Amino acid sequence: MSVNSIDKVLVFDLWGTYGHFRRLESTTSPLTYSIPTGTALAGIIAAILGLERDSYYKIFTPKNFKYSLRLLSPVRKLRLNISLINTKEGFFLRGMKNPRTLMPYEVLVNPRYRVYVWLKDHDLFKNLTKLIKEHKSYYTPYLGIAPLIADFEFTNVIEDPRILEEFEEYIRIDSIIEREYATVIPKEGQKYLIERIPMYFNEERVVQKFLDIVIEANGKPIFVRQGARKPIWRVGDENVVFI
Repeated sequence: MSVNSIDKVLVFDLWGTYGHFRRLESTTSPLTYSIPTGTALAGIIAAILGLERDSYYKIFTPKNFKYSLRLLSPVRKLRLNISLINTKEGFFLRGMKNPRTLMPYEVLVNPRYRVYVWLKDHDLFKNLTKLIKEHKSYYTPYLGIAPLIADFEFTNVIEDPRILEEFEEYIRIDSIIEREYATVIPKEGQKYLIERIPMYFNEERVVQKFLDIVIEANGKPIFVRQGARKPIWRVGDENVVFI
């Protein structure tokens, strides 16, 4: 896909009281990524659009879907015990001795993100924009797991975003950025996280690509040196790198 094919970008805010985007390497005590992964964001958008579970993996591939995120609140995590159904004895609670079990989850507290979305399918893009503008969804979106309900709000649709061709010695990035494509200039008072996140699934729900992402944990801009090998887009008043 040519980078110039990003012709229109939907911008909306996404938030909740808690969030949990399970790290794939965690087992008995699930840990969370600091941001929604590409796979999680695809699920949230699919829920808003009303796409059936496991039906949308061909849509959310690098050729058809580009996204980016900006933190609007600092990354804050804590442990919560979440009540789960004990399925070792079946799925019916009646007659079970211990139908529920408490599992300690690492969760994000009051996460809030600005989301930037491009979809190759113009009809899907138009439908998604309409639903978000009207604050409607076919299924209830959630931040990683079903008890953690998500809310969202339309911000803007940017027509014909442009690539920044030239800039000074360094440039401000308002979104996350892939580690391999930029040299970050550290700034006082900033905290940088690098997380390897899954990008997208194939139809068998197997992760096809992982990315190392740089995140400024307090939601502040990231400054990178000139020569970044990934296009930097001017989306409204923000400088964004798409994943």
